[in-house]
Amino acid sequence: MFSRVLRDIPDASRIVVAALSVIASSGLFAGPAHQRELERVTDHAVAAADLGDDPDLPSQTRHIRAWLAFVRGDLTAAETDLRAGIGRSRDGDDPLTLHMSTRLLSVVLVDQGRSAEAVEFFAESEAVGGAPDDPNSPAYFLDEVARLFTALSSDRAEVNISAAEHVYEVSDRLRKAAAQR
Repeated sequence: MFSRVLRDIPDASRIVVAALSVIASSGLFAGPAHQRELERVTDHAVAAADLGDDPDLPSQTRHIRAWLAFVRGDLTAAETDLRAGIGRSRDGDDPLTLHMSTRLLSVVLVDQGRSAEAVEFFAESEAVGGAPDDPNSPAYFLDEVARLFTALSSDRAEVNISAAEHVYEVSDRLRKAAAQR
């Protein structure tokens, strides 16, 4: 259905990206076959976003694809998509995706043993995140997404829950390391 919408409905990419975001982050697509299908549709969404004229969609779709790669343990693919998306986010006006992507990239880098580089990206994430108590800030939105993620989670989402907990734990350590600099 998502592939058909991307193909047949002009400017439908935003709708598909929103749906993919919920599905990818919540684990509603459970199991290897479902995961592969979600990745296929996400690849299609990345390609459609690259061809469209919305400057924010390429970074958003890459973030979703990076999250899926991170969850399955492919840190190289996650890093590649995150770096490409971050470059596009910096060029555009999408502080939310920049905040989320730099945060996730910092965790990917820690997992690869590259902590010094991770602290730099984490500091950038914090700088664009804004105040966590400001309802208009990316940091506030990220906390709300985390609450939604928890509410939507089920036994099928165990892998995604573990990945999200890992991101939180590493982010907490990076926050302390950044404060010491």
